[in-house]
Amino acid sequence: MYGDLAKEWEGSTPGEVGECAITEDYEAGDRREYYVPCPHCGDFHPLRFEQMRGPDVALDLPVHMRCLSCDGVMLDGHKPDMMAGGHWIATRVDDDAAEKVPAVIKPADLEKWRCPPCEGRCRDWQPSYHLWAAYAPRERWAEIWDRWEKAQGDTTKLRTFSQQDLAQPYDPGGEAVDWEKIVEAARKVRYVRNVVPADAGLIVSAADVQSYGIKWAAWAIGPRDQMYLLDKEVFEGAPDQSDEPWIALADALERKYQAGSGERGIDLSGVDSGYATDRVYLFTRARPGVFALDGRPRKAGASWLGSPTKQKVKDQRGRVIAKALLYPVYGHDIKTSVMAGLANLVQGQSELGQWPRNTLHLLPELADEAFIKELTAERLVDPEEEARNSVSRRARHLINPHAPREWKRIIGRQNDWLDVAVYAKALAWSLQARMRLDEKKWAELLLAVHGQMETPDLFNANNGPFEPQQVEAPASKPAIAKSDWL
Repeated sequence: MYGDLAKEWEGSTPGEVGECAITEDYEAGDRREYYVPCPHCGDFHPLRFEQMRGPDVALDLPVHMRCLSCDGVMLDGHKPDMMAGGHWIATRVDDDAAEKVPAVIKPADLEKWRCPPCEGRCRDWQPSYHLWAAYAPRERWAEIWDRWEKAQGDTTKLRTFSQQDLAQPYDPGGEAVDWEKIVEAARKVRYVRNVVPADAGLIVSAADVQSYGIKWAAWAIGPRDQMYLLDKEVFEGAPDQSDEPWIALADALERKYQAGSGERGIDLSGVDSGYATDRVYLFTRARPGVFALDGRPRKAGASWLGSPTKQKVKDQRGRVIAKALLYPVYGHDIKTSVMAGLANLVQGQSELGQWPRNTLHLLPELADEAFIKELTAERLVDPEEEARNSVSRRARHLINPHAPREWKRIIGRQNDWLDVAVYAKALAWSLQARMRLDEKKWAELLLAVHGQMETPDLFNANNGPFEPQQVEAPASKPAIAKSDWL
């Protein structure tokens, strides 16, 4: 109807780095930012989160911004005038341009850098704009700062803060932690091996089948995505030739773990089918609650643990003798969650003694240096980075600059225990979803697993009300305090 005069508008909350369509479109445009004048020196600059400062009691200042030019204090009250006097500045220039758009522009230089859409130096690009929460007229900077502080140690809130407050795509690769820091953090962890912690109520286990044996670990699961390494073992022997590792694995799946005054078995288990596939199928098909698993690359919209498909089970002669169910595990996001869980372990407890949501707890007697090196044996990388650096400039347009990043194994490091943790996390997610565990149901489950905390009777006839009470309880039963998550 409008022909060449037609305009299209596109807006969205950013997604994840490398896979965000709106960010890709913004980068393809002229990348405009809103430059506002400082109320003190008058210089123009965009508002950025790095300028924000927390409350300063000594100077009697609330949450505020600092000018990039004069370091002057900018308050919420200055925002209306700053917004009214601001200008959109296209920050993109040609790759071979001698001068880049400065972060601070003097009032006298403003006309030099102002550029109407699709004109002048901006004629080759569509206009694209970026704004974040600090510019919003009714958004107080103290509220943004408060959300930032509450997001520390919580990857879910960090993702939300990055995408919705900063209007930036979330970078999951930022959760990677050096293995040495994890070793140090694990030395400070205090819970008992083979005993279900008081704030955990489920147990899952996973096994990774390799040519030399089977690596297996059990994890206790609690509310707020807490995972505790409970048990681990390597069952040696060639799984495709020997029955010994399979017998040992079958025995391990029958283990019981102390929980309160009783015991609890494993709720759900999984075995990787990447090696000795037919033997994995035979092993799992006869055992309810033991899934055959298959690691898959990331698939948009897929659950961590997908729907099963029927697979043919063959004997040594290749004859079909049975069928088994195979469950796909889409590991990209799970690996991101595992790395975040390790980062939260290093982060440690809050002042109130509460662990961040999604923390992987590791006992030093179970998680030695070799184990943790395998647990951190992959990094999130750009699969086309080497190609981008090696090809000629003329050929770079053939490479997708926003190709999805992938988890790659670090050369010289095994990643078997990482695979075990990924499978266990997928099983834990599926089990909690199937049981529909919300806050109330988690409380009921913990009570059923660990029992009610005993309280003394102040009117016991044997002692006065002010005498210390002697309450006999099983030595193995831990005292259960009301968890912070309630």
